[in-house]
Amino acid sequence: MKRPIGIILLFACSTLLPTSLFSQNPLLFDTTNRCILTGNFFGEELYSFTGDPAVEAMVTRILDYANVSKNFRVVNTNVVSLAAVVGKDEQYLLYNSEFFIEHQADTVLRFALLAHEIGHLVKHHSLSAKKRLREESEADQFLGQVMRDLGFSLDKVLATADFPGYSYNITPTERKKTIRKAWESKDAQLRSGENAGYLDEETLKNLPIPRFPWPPPQCPRRSEVDNTLFSKCKLLEDVDGRLAKALDDSKYGQRSYFYVPNGFALVTQFEQYKMDGSSLAEVDRWKDYPIPPDADWTETFKRFFTGYTGYFRILVFVVTDKPFVMDTSSAISADTGKSWLMAGGNRLPTEIGKMPYLSNYRVTLLVYEFEAKSATKTADKKCPGRLEPGIHLLKSGIKQLIKKC
Repeated sequence: MKRPIGIILLFACSTLLPTSLFSQNPLLFDTTNRCILTGNFFGEELYSFTGDPAVEAMVTRILDYANVSKNFRVVNTNVVSLAAVVGKDEQYLLYNSEFFIEHQADTVLRFALLAHEIGHLVKHHSLSAKKRLREESEADQFLGQVMRDLGFSLDKVLATADFPGYSYNITPTERKKTIRKAWESKDAQLRSGENAGYLDEETLKNLPIPRFPWPPPQCPRRSEVDNTLFSKCKLLEDVDGRLAKALDDSKYGQRSYFYVPNGFALVTQFEQYKMDGSSLAEVDRWKDYPIPPDADWTETFKRFFTGYTGYFRILVFVVTDKPFVMDTSSAISADTGKSWLMAGGNRLPTEIGKMPYLSNYRVTLLVYEFEAKSATKTADKKCPGRLEPGIHLLKSGIKQLIKKC
């Protein structure tokens, strides 16, 4: 169902294709209070549609990796593709979900276009003609930096500057210079200090999996897994094989991989569990809204009035030789945690798997916990988590199923 949203569009920067927004029913409107800078016009009314979770998860991920707060509304609407808009009292990121479906095979392009528009909004750009060139350059700088944060290779990121829908008189060559400089600057920063353990640049360019947020965001419980299980492993792929087999046997069929300094992170699906840490029945285990616990009729009657709580978790196995602390400046939301499953790789790349598992390596379990009340069904992070990681590992059945090397 579409709902009209009243937006006075003062300035707009967009990646719109050169076609009218309203090809079937053009709307005539007074442009007195508008400055349309894109070569495309908006009608008097835009219509909002139900949000696309995949697009909005990408927005959340960009903000998380850039470590910036959201200062705008995200609206699925009848623009041609994507636009950043500065209104009188509020900023907007407008997107057309059909455009993102059309380009769903090109993950790098979708993230890059979003990052450019988000760059305008988080940097509080005016989007006025007078400041156009400088602000476009700053948005591309943001794009380059956050795309490196997300783990996308430089070549693929630069290729997004050739997208034919870009609306402004800045050549792809000029844009690539800006993006390259920002990407390489961020890359150098990540390779220095606490991030010095990243793979060499050539290998990194070809890795098919993204980087896990590093240091890991708040606020999981964490604990090292018994290293005697892995001390005789020769390679990282040996560790992965044992973890993956244990996850398979305990029915964690969905998982994803990310790289971390000198190793990898293995992330499980967003899962609902019982209060004691054991898994729910398979039919309810993967539902992202609270399921009422088993109870006798008196307890069930009581919960009719008081409600009940659903408990959720994401398990992250971090395999590295690098000591780390948690990033206290950031904390993940349930939506961001859910997005990890689709964002990561489906298996461990050979380049990482063939790295030696040396004596200073450890496997650390991070448990991100969330709770949702039956009244709202919205999962919120639990900081700190209720249960120790060892209890999660035991009650989930994973611990008993990890075989020694």
